[in-house]
Amino acid sequence: VGIEPHILVQEEPCSEEARVDKAVKRSVKTFKSGASGSFESVWGASLYDIDDLPYAEGFNGIPDTFTPFRNKVEKNCKIPPPRPIPTKASIALPKNSAVLSVLSGESENYSIENCSLSYMPSLKDLGY
Repeated sequence: VGIEPHILVQEEPCSEEARVDKAVKRSVKTFKSGASGSFESVWGASLYDIDDLPYAEGFNGIPDTFTPFRNKVEKNCKIPPPRPIPTKASIALPKNSAVLSVLSGESENYSIENCSLSYMPSLKDLGY
């Protein structure tokens, strides 16, 4: 088995973030021969779904200032109703006994394969 990166990011309408996303996506594809990592982006920069915005070019057509954006969106878009509240079962903790023993503090073995519930990188680890 090996490391297979799975990256999920919030899509942003700025050119700098788009460049970074493109570079990360390229890195995931070329990470390792035979690896099957993935890169997925989701829209989350506004109350409106990107497909509902009244701009033919998607977020590339959004004006640089807020007032023209607001005026057009208020006239042409409707905010959808909120999503339903998740059930407790849908957000339950993992059932894996090894993970549960770490979460409960019963186990001091933090080296569960593919699990980093206790690891927090230091600033030095992050290059600062």
